[in-house]
Amino acid sequence: MTGKKSLDNILLALNLLLILGGAGLYIYALQIKPPPTNLEEEIGDLNAATIAQTNIPAIELPSMTVNLTSERAKLNYLNVEIFLVPLNKKLVSHIQNHNAEITSTVIETASAMSPNELATVSGKILLAEKLKNRINTVLRTKSIQRVLFTKFVIQ
Repeated sequence: MTGKKSLDNILLALNLLLILGGAGLYIYALQIKPPPTNLEEEIGDLNAATIAQTNIPAIELPSMTVNLTSERAKLNYLNVEIFLVPLNKKLVSHIQNHNAEITSTVIETASAMSPNELATVSGKILLAEKLKNRINTVLRTKSIQRVLFTKFVIQ
């Protein structure tokens, strides 16, 4: 010791702090730190999850012809075929049980849009998003992941 009481106390506190820090590091390294992950196993799990998600069957709605709103006297209509992609396979039967409500929602949503809106790519994207949100509302759960158009004719 140095003979000065305050300096001895400071050195003692620093030594104690270093010892506690070392013990804490030792405990963390051996006890708390999670074991390293198995990279190959994680990649396999991710691949299996991706395959399971991509094997979800799309649900085909019947072909529909919808009258569109128009400022002119000329009558316009949309002939459309739609596939709904559910979030998972378990929701397929739930969606199919509400086919009438979904068809009605498609007709209401599409008929509220003008031919000029639907003629653009952004209009088709907007319609798909509106349909997804409104169908999910009808189903009272987030069931629809995507709405796909396989036929889209405006006349």
